[in-house]
Amino acid sequence: MDGKMIVSRKALHLGFDNEEDKRNTAIHEFVHLIDKADGKIDGIPERLMHRENVIPWIHLIDKKIDEILENESDIHRYGATNRAEFMAVISEYFFE
Repeated sequence: MDGKMIVSRKALHLGFDNEEDKRNTAIHEFVHLIDKADGKIDGIPERLMHRENVIPWIHLIDKKIDEILENESDIHRYGATNRAEFMAVISEYFFE
């Protein structure tokens, strides 16, 4: 979408109506835009991270994805899809 995000009005309202469900489409998709600012949607927002933090971040993501897949986490299973989805899902948790 080249820096643009389209979210339905219904999804936008639903995301902010319930502050405790850990789901928010607008936050989720906005985080993908932030992630894409460096040209890749990969769960590593390089424009916001110092280089020395990238490798520890990748290790943390991979560890948490493994925990999700082993049912040792309360993070929504969709976060285990890949690193990009993990970052978007945990951002929903953080901001909600």
